[in-house]
Amino acid sequence: MPTQAVDLGGLVRDELAARSPAVEETGDLAPGVMVEGSVRRLRRLLNNLLSNAERHARARVGVSVASTGDQAVLEIADDGPGIPATEREAVFDRFYRRPDARRSDPEGTGLGLSIARQIAHAHHGTLDIADQAEGTRMVLRLPLRPPSE
Repeated sequence: MPTQAVDLGGLVRDELAARSPAVEETGDLAPGVMVEGSVRRLRRLLNNLLSNAERHARARVGVSVASTGDQAVLEIADDGPGIPATEREAVFDRFYRRPDARRSDPEGTGLGLSIARQIAHAHHGTLDIADQAEGTRMVLRLPLRPPSE
């Protein structure tokens, strides 16, 4: 997979500008959070996460990009019904669909989160669901790109 330096906040900003979401999208996108990766694949991961959050949100999706230690951290949170702790790993399985998702989103395939996690792993990162009082918060962690010498 060909890689290059990618400004994660810039990539998110571009993706948000290209969308016409049905819900309010807010957040803090730190500039200069650089990762090494495939722009095409990272865009796909981001699109999958945003589309999922938009489908399940009641009114709001929050997006943030920051650096913590040696990691870039992207968080996408929605104010929807949330995912029970007992299903948080299962939603990353191929073709897994929660029963309520089958009713509310009959066109979904159950592949989006699985693909997103595979892309995260291909970039030496992780994609998990974090605790949140209401809704769902996806957390992507990728290694920061070392500064150029």
